[in-house]
Amino acid sequence: MIDLHNHILPEWDDGPNTLDKALEMARQAVSVGTTVMVASPHRFCYGRQSLAHIVQERVDLLNSQLQSNAIPLSIIPGVEIPIDDDVVREVTAGNLTPLGAGRFLLMETPFTDLSEHLHTYLKHIIDAGYGIVLAHPERNAEVQKRWAQSADLPFVEACIELGCFVQLTSGSIVGRFGPSALAVSRAIIQHRDWKIVISSDSHDPKERTPGLLGRARDTAAAWMGDAEAARAMVDELPAKIVGLRS
Repeated sequence: MIDLHNHILPEWDDGPNTLDKALEMARQAVSVGTTVMVASPHRFCYGRQSLAHIVQERVDLLNSQLQSNAIPLSIIPGVEIPIDDDVVREVTAGNLTPLGAGRFLLMETPFTDLSEHLHTYLKHIIDAGYGIVLAHPERNAEVQKRWAQSADLPFVEACIELGCFVQLTSGSIVGRFGPSALAVSRAIIQHRDWKIVISSDSHDPKERTPGLLGRARDTAAAWMGDAEAARAMVDELPAKIVGLRS
């Protein structure tokens, strides 16, 4: 499997605060069949910026530690980018870091308000030649409220119409973030014509772990009645997004 979104880099953002914890996360990932993790720290966190060269340096250091500890896992760089007015300037300046060797940006869905400008920002990114992976829309409070009230997903549907891919989080699918996130995840997965990936968005080796990815894949397979389609969400499609497959 390829874990497209996680926070495995130690001592940087809100992921593991020690190298040992990062290595434990790596072992957990390997134990469920993950071979590649895209380290995607927050673009801004604790007053620091996850610039491309900094992320690459930290990825190189972690890969070296994985090799030294005989952990068969590869880390490649990415960044989780907030959707705001700064993104227009950043994409124009070429300052945004794609996922792996591809042209996709991981854009973070807000957890609360959905600004009327979000789709405008996303369209600007697409018009600049990037693809978009929309991170965890199922965890947004407005998306959850709309689904509970009227069983529709207008924000997500509008993003799909723009050409966005959707990234669901393992913890949402297995119920770690409550019944609302689970219900929206299940609703999104029923759209078989949407481009959907499942990632761990892991932060630590205890609660939000990379080990949930296998369980989430199996849950999605049960929801769809299609193990191959679920496998593609953690393998084939992420591989294409990061440039490992054509």
